[in-house]
Amino acid sequence: MNIDPAYFQALRQKLICGQITAVTFDTQAFDRNGRTFRGGLIGHLSQLKNSNIKLVITELVRDEAEKHMLDMHRAKSKKVDDAFALVSQYLSVELRDELCEELDERPNPEQIIFHEFNDFYLATDALQPELHAPDRSTHPTASSPSQFPLLRHHSSL
Repeated sequence: MNIDPAYFQALRQKLICGQITAVTFDTQAFDRNGRTFRGGLIGHLSQLKNSNIKLVITELVRDEAEKHMLDMHRAKSKKVDDAFALVSQYLSVELRDELCEELDERPNPEQIIFHEFNDFYLATDALQPELHAPDRSTHPTASSPSQFPLLRHHSSL
């Protein structure tokens, strides 16, 4: 992806003079970053933490990133489990038991993702746009959306 230098310079000027006060990214940018918030261009967004520019992460991007990360970490975990199953038959009982204990103590994919999201939100002070709850007087069955910016499924971890 090539950006015209004049366009880049105009964007830079808008950032400097405060015309742009927030940035965001989409799921494709997240995927191109290796499906992680650690490192890469997305990792560098921590530079915005103490600036006048806010990082905004939409609920859709958060949910899609969570799904993509879960898929990736579950696949990695399965590869480790499959490899262990193959080699365990050639190990002594003591070594197999020791490795089994170590593998059982590793964080599961949900825990890995929870901590990565949490670390990213802390490093960037990223915002999630508030969704306006419908007026309950006219929509008594409407529920209020979650205001918690982290993984809502794993809040007990």
